[in-house]
Amino acid sequence: MKLKKTLLTLFIVLSYFQIFCQVSIDKPDINWHHMDMTIDKIPGVSTNRAYGELLKNKKATKIIVAIIDDGLDIEHKDLIENIWTNIDEIPNNGIDDDKNGYIDDIHGWNFLGNPNGENLLYDTWEQTRTYISLRDQFANIELMAIRVCPYGDERDKDVANAIYYAVDNGAKILNMSFGKTHSPNEAHVNKAIRYAEKKGVLLITGSGNDGNDVDKNPRYPNRYYSDGSECSTWINVGSTTRKADTALAANFSCYGKKNVDIMAPGSEILSLLPGNETFLAEGTSISAPIVSGVAALVWSNFPELTAIELKSILLESVEYFGDYEVLLPGASGKKVLFKELSKTGGIVNAYNAILLAKIK
Repeated sequence: MKLKKTLLTLFIVLSYFQIFCQVSIDKPDINWHHMDMTIDKIPGVSTNRAYGELLKNKKATKIIVAIIDDGLDIEHKDLIENIWTNIDEIPNNGIDDDKNGYIDDIHGWNFLGNPNGENLLYDTWEQTRTYISLRDQFANIELMAIRVCPYGDERDKDVANAIYYAVDNGAKILNMSFGKTHSPNEAHVNKAIRYAEKKGVLLITGSGNDGNDVDKNPRYPNRYYSDGSECSTWINVGSTTRKADTALAANFSCYGKKNVDIMAPGSEILSLLPGNETFLAEGTSISAPIVSGVAALVWSNFPELTAIELKSILLESVEYFGDYEVLLPGASGKKVLFKELSKTGGIVNAYNAILLAKIK
């Protein structure tokens, strides 16, 4: 079952520019996720602080982030300059120029439809999984568009093939904002995940929007292989709100002390739609790309890091809220400590991650 409102937030995290951000008592800042708990008293990911204090005039390297989900608007005005392009392929000549097995795969691949899928050159009608332009500061971040999700369950075969495609075409981060409760051909997906792990790729997923405990009710794909071992480069993400109180954990977010690694903003986030439209959205499929964005931010500035080292930095540098008493997602009034909802008990933090990367 596809996660509801799966909307990529990678660009919001990476952009320093604040748009549509007039603050009032009745209309809170819709870019709250950029804010810093220490400075602003808002539990954002400290993007503004990271840029302002740590990244001025720092030259970053190119990094490719694969968006494996149900499509993205590659012609949206806020995306078009940052869409990955396969420079070894000649558009629309009907020939597999780079001999990678995909004809005219200019910006990615659609694994739905006919048995061989189709290129994504003009696939612009799906919901866009991002929210704001990278502008000139992050021209080095490229998005690879890979479609595997229809309006319903994604097929394991398509997910596996998408992972292989992304890795073989240079993606270092795979954002996979989808999930389901059963995986009939899990072995095929696990083989692809292991391939990505061995190639040093970071895989980031959303925990789900059912408000339940994924330690008891697992979702697929996940970090576990059939032999019981785990993917060492996997990060699973739950959702938080802008409220640093009992409502900190988003009510819809799935959680798990064992299987959710980290939390990130996922409520009242500005999103893009096809046709250059915007709206506010929520979901762990927003939170996962925020972590992907922070990961891309760190990795592009510290390219010497391995995927395992980067994961460690992201988890060790969280803004800790573990001792906050919060409402348990999906429950009616029950309260727990925030640290019971994830491994880290914290929210991803760009500022802290950059500081930690500097000393690693």
